[in-house]
Amino acid sequence: TIFALQHEPQKEAIVDNGASFEPRNTSVIKTPTLESLNAEATPNGLKLNWSSTAGAGTLTYDIKILKADNLYAYHKGVSSTEFSTDNLPDGDYTVVVIAKNASGQMVSEKSQNFTINRPPVPRDVVVLGGLGNITISWAWVDDFTQTEIWVSEQDNLATAQRLTKLTAKMYSHEVGAKQVRYYWLRHVRGQNVGAFYQQAGLRGESSVDIDKELKLLNEKLSKNIINEVFDTAAPARKLEMVKTVANLNINQFQGVKQVYNERDGKLYRWDGSQYTSKIQASEIAGQLSQNQLDHALINQLTTAKDSAIQAVAQSQEAKRKAAALTTRVDGAEGKIAHAERSISTLNSTATTKFSQLEANLNSAKEDLGAKITAEQTARVNENKAQADELKKITASVNGATAQISTVSQVVADVKGQLTATHTIKTQTISGNHAVIAGISLGANKEQSSVIVMADKFQVVKNAQDGSPKSILSVVNDQIAINGDLIANGQITAAKLAAGAVRADHFAAGEISADKLAIGLGGNLFQNPIFANNGNGWTLYVNPSQIANAGWSFNRNTGDHQGYSYLETENQFHWQAARTNSDTSNVRFGGLYQDLKLVKGRYYCFSAYVGGHRSFQDLNIEQGEVQIIRKSWTGRGKNGGYDAGAGISSGVEEERRIYIIFKANGNANQNYRLIINQWAEGAQHNPMMKIRRPMLEECTEHTKVPSPWQNAGVTAIHGGSIVTNSITAQQIAANTITGNEIVGETIAGKHIASKSITAKKLYVENLSAISADLGNITGGSLNINNRFKVSNQGQVEMRAAAGNVGLVINNNQIIVYDERGNVRVKIGQL
Repeated sequence: TIFALQHEPQKEAIVDNGASFEPRNTSVIKTPTLESLNAEATPNGLKLNWSSTAGAGTLTYDIKILKADNLYAYHKGVSSTEFSTDNLPDGDYTVVVIAKNASGQMVSEKSQNFTINRPPVPRDVVVLGGLGNITISWAWVDDFTQTEIWVSEQDNLATAQRLTKLTAKMYSHEVGAKQVRYYWLRHVRGQNVGAFYQQAGLRGESSVDIDKELKLLNEKLSKNIINEVFDTAAPARKLEMVKTVANLNINQFQGVKQVYNERDGKLYRWDGSQYTSKIQASEIAGQLSQNQLDHALINQLTTAKDSAIQAVAQSQEAKRKAAALTTRVDGAEGKIAHAERSISTLNSTATTKFSQLEANLNSAKEDLGAKITAEQTARVNENKAQADELKKITASVNGATAQISTVSQVVADVKGQLTATHTIKTQTISGNHAVIAGISLGANKEQSSVIVMADKFQVVKNAQDGSPKSILSVVNDQIAINGDLIANGQITAAKLAAGAVRADHFAAGEISADKLAIGLGGNLFQNPIFANNGNGWTLYVNPSQIANAGWSFNRNTGDHQGYSYLETENQFHWQAARTNSDTSNVRFGGLYQDLKLVKGRYYCFSAYVGGHRSFQDLNIEQGEVQIIRKSWTGRGKNGGYDAGAGISSGVEEERRIYIIFKANGNANQNYRLIINQWAEGAQHNPMMKIRRPMLEECTEHTKVPSPWQNAGVTAIHGGSIVTNSITAQQIAANTITGNEIVGETIAGKHIASKSITAKKLYVENLSAISADLGNITGGSLNINNRFKVSNQGQVEMRAAAGNVGLVINNNQIIVYDERGNVRVKIGQL
């Protein structure tokens, strides 16, 4: 028999909590139940939606709406999972949705609280067009009410999209020039959405692009409208105009009946077949009085003026200046002798007046180039608040522009970022040249900055000071400080970081050797003065063109030589016979140095050269370079002097050739900087000279080499001292003493073997010797009369002065006491 006992936890719960059985679902077929409920307040009431789980049968729903815990509305038998109701008053609500099966039994229920707090309809809504933007403003509600702005390019709310939702009372929408938009506004409080301001969209239109319109107007005003005025005014007023020509062809119709011929000074009229200057007597009825002529002239001028004003009515400024002409027509003066003269005078006067009209129109066009622009915008959205202000004053004439602008901007966002900037800029533009001065002030949460843009920075001590003091200036895109503002001794080595001052921080020629106490100069070549027979320089020779002969480093002076030299300076001179009779220009050699340059740096390579039947140029071989700028290739044929003209003496700037380049080769790569020698055609015995080569660091903006300087700034520089060139003969007596030798600077490794002998030493006092001295050879030895060695081999050791102590010689050993008495005697007695 098997007994089974089922544990039922509910039985224990019955004992503890009373009887409360929860029925279990004993069927595999489940009844659907409510799963979720969403309640959303609408502008007019409430909108509900919910969902139910899958199961057997269908559900209906009862909906109870409670307000302040009191039943407000009850809706039974709702079959849809959506429900809405309108016209609920403001207040706090609870909605309960009860799900029932087909038998009317409740299977589940859900409830949710919501609040109806409708925001008001927007008031005082204004839409204004601006420069490239449209600004919408409305009456402020409170800090808890947001405003939604919907926008569309059509006046149809169904096509509108929400532009922004913000807590503010103004918004600027950037749309560009000449754009039309329609706007709808409504207020929102959480889930509660108010009604739109109106169903019809509020129309907004941005203004035209002022710059484009002024450009178009300037183009229109730039046209010569005088001809159009004539063409319009003359037919309208039935005026018979007079055309002036330089040389009239009387048989060719000019388009007008009256033509003034400048060649003979006569007025011609078209008779239907040709122009004639004759006037029929029948056409002159009598003599015109001056008053009649004056009156007729005034009437015609007034008529022409009125027509001109109508023709340029598009420009109000032009119309005003054209109207000013009426005050200038005060009457015609002078006596007119006959009809032909009066008509000619009329033509001349009208031409003058229309010329004045054209000048006034041109002046009006230029005046339109002045404008003042002001713009203020404020934007607030979910993440950021921003306000901007722009003010601009512009004046232009004949394509030249002067402008002052100020821009202010403040920004704050939800991430805590804060920025504030204020910029003032003045600029002038003439042709393609612009000059700008400005100052920018900025601050954020971490730091502030003041940025100044100016070619010169000057100050004055007061309003009456007429001599501004320059503080800063820009030289080759580098900031230079006025040296007068730095007190003596204020800049020391401790104030300069390593590598902070480099060659490209100084303009060419600003720092020369006389301004430096120690260190290298700007010339990177070794021995650029060819001292010690050109030590450090290598000569390349093309043996197929010229023999390796006829060259030297010398200090010759006189005709075709150098005028003066630095101490130890030489020139390089080369002249030798050609071994080949090629008729083309050929390179027969070159003087060069191999140097390691820094990749990415800019360098200037230059030299003073001269030639006869030859010319020279500069080149960089082996390393990859980018040529930035190059002077004329050399002297002689391809240089700045006629071929075969010889050379003058001395070193002058106009004989200096140079090449500016950028080093692009690999690290630790050698660059060969060579001064090439070229023979001109089939000329024999070509001669050339080279002096003072220079290699310096520069920038990509460098245009010419700096003033030449040596490789060092002291008397001893690279290449001036070579091995074995300084011996004892070059050092004067007593010039090197212990004062010039620092302690422990001369060790045994600095002294060559057997280089110090007894003849070279004079020892006054020798102490503290601790060494293996080996064999000591010499004449005799006497140490304070206490220890003596004679050249015959006798040794004496005395404890005191006098005939005491020990004496050893070849025959005997004798010991004396302190009184000189013999105590011991060994050997020959």
